[in-house]
Amino acid sequence: MRPAARLVTPVVRGILASLCRIDARQMRLIQKRGPLIVAINHVNFLEVPLIYSYLFPRDAVGLVKVETWKNPLLAALAWAWDAIPLDRNATDLK
Repeated sequence: MRPAARLVTPVVRGILASLCRIDARQMRLIQKRGPLIVAINHVNFLEVPLIYSYLFPRDAVGLVKVETWKNPLLAALAWAWDAIPLDRNATDLK
């Protein structure tokens, strides 16, 4: 986890908690270590920061559409959270 994530994630969590009504009781049941796959069928861009910030301090890596890096704020979050850019219009076997 990048040091920037340790600074940014609690701030993002606080902002989202003040803007959204969040019921995160079930998130406390997730173990802090060990294998975990979280698959989200999301409605908008808020789910990823919500899930990531409520999993914190657990290490997490996400796939993020490459277009995210065109928005400076979202690009900074993706970078801080070690997101992997995903080009949805191409095949990358790496």
